[in-house]
Amino acid sequence: MNSLIIGIDVSNKTLDIAYQEDNHWVDYQIENTMKSIEVFLQGFDEQHITFVLEPTGTYSDKLLHSLDKSNCSIKLINPQKSSAFMKVLGITAKDDKQAARALAIAGKTLDLPDFQMPNEDIQKRKKCKWLLMPLKSRNDRLKIKFIALCSVFTHQMLS
Repeated sequence: MNSLIIGIDVSNKTLDIAYQEDNHWVDYQIENTMKSIEVFLQGFDEQHITFVLEPTGTYSDKLLHSLDKSNCSIKLINPQKSSAFMKVLGITAKDDKQAARALAIAGKTLDLPDFQMPNEDIQKRKKCKWLLMPLKSRNDRLKIKFIALCSVFTHQMLS
């Protein structure tokens, strides 16, 4: 079993990190960049650490890739489950530091599934899907405009 459990609250620009060491909390914040994540990971023996975080889509991608590349143990917790867990802990108005601490506690007390990075093909398909979504939305808007124009043109022709 891993000896240290680190909770990481992920946001667009920062990662809030928390873990317990000698019965006191160690908290700090780093930038959510590949360079900052790599420097952070150099300070630990990843073989004896479990990282716990909520998946946040593109915001957590850099972190997940770096942790996977370092062969770290990763556990993900569903945001709704994390929120309910924080309420059980009595945390009602959370900040990022409290969220990171709660994630570390959740990693110690809940049976969270291990995360396995999807293979490269699945990652590429997922990225293509995300890139297609705005195009499909735009296409739908253009179809609606086209139908409206056809309707106006047909109405004018009949008048």
